Amino acid sequence: ELGLAVSGTKNELIARVVTHYDGLIESCQDSEDEREPWFAYYEEFASRNYTFLRSQGLIEKDQDIDKRFEHATDYLFERMLGHKPLNLPGSEQPDGALSFGDGLLMWDNKSKESRCSLKNHLAQFDRYFSKAEKKGIALLVIAPDFTEESSTEARLHEMQTGNKLALITAAQLKEVAKLWCASKDSGNPFPLKYLTATGRFDSALLSAVIPK
Repeated sequence: ELGLAVSGTKNELIARVVTHYDGLIESCQDSEDEREPWFAYYEEFASRNYTFLRSQGLIEKDQDIDKRFEHATDYLFERMLGHKPLNLPGSEQPDGALSFGDGLLMWDNKSKESRCSLKNHLAQFDRYFSKAEKKGIALLVIAPDFTEESSTEARLHEMQTGNKLALITAAQLKEVAKLWCASKDSGNPFPLKYLTATGRFDSALLSAVIPK
């Protein structure tokens, strides 16, 4: 049941089980929200760290990673940044969206074992903008990291199409959520405008954006 090898002597089996449990990190199993432990290991879901996620009992099969990365993002916006994700009917939709003024801030999770290359997803993202029921103000792309040219590609793409693509790593977005929760303004919704700038998110802005 633990996915450990079953060969060896009794003492070897016992030692193997003890080693397994010694390696477990304290989790949030007592949380009323099943998404909380998925958010706790947000970066591991983003980078598809199969070995770690399996060892911690956070996934049962590889396909669990994508959905739990998405659900952890819902948790982040809803519970930590104070914005309720919208239900998006139909197909060809982003992974999530929030009301933002008279339009939408959309997002898409890209869990990858390597850096995300924006150019590989531009056609997909343009379809999100064209099929959105309200005006898409921006699309936030959440990935473990991005290729060096992705930020330039995002700015060029906005000039060509008018579609704003904001790039943020899972570690950066998690930091935003944690800092906001610890700030004096945590009782208010996080100002989404700071997540809509085309290109890479600049973590240096956090000290100005989030009052301590």
